Amino acid sequence: MSYCSKIYIIDKMGDFGHILATYDSGTVFTNYTSYDKLFVKAIDFRAYMDDSEIEIKYDKYNSVCRYCSIEEFISWLDDTIKFAKSTGNIREENWLQPTYKFLKALKKCYTHSDLVVLHYGY
Repeated sequence: MSYCSKIYIIDKMGDFGHILATYDSGTVFTNYTSYDKLFVKAIDFRAYMDDSEIEIKYDKYNSVCRYCSIEEFISWLDDTIKFAKSTGNIREENWLQPTYKFLKALKKCYTHSDLVVLHYGY
């Protein structure tokens, strides 16, 4: 998945998902590691885009949207940051600060296991 990505934090309640937050990650995360092994569960619930009228089922590339648990995403994001820092490339500091803040907010705010992270490519 080498295209731009939008991440949806969703409270999954049976066959419906309520979007709590979105994060437009651009290509930041995919510069180092792939989403391919992270987002493996095909969307099996209804969720609606920001305007609440368009159901999220397929992304802009007509691929079925996929998701993972919040715990899996946090672990993957921790590993991605560690790997990026290990490269020693100073240029990466440009995206590390917002990514750190995003990770810190996720760790602080999630309180139950019904939260999932949905990937939407555009």
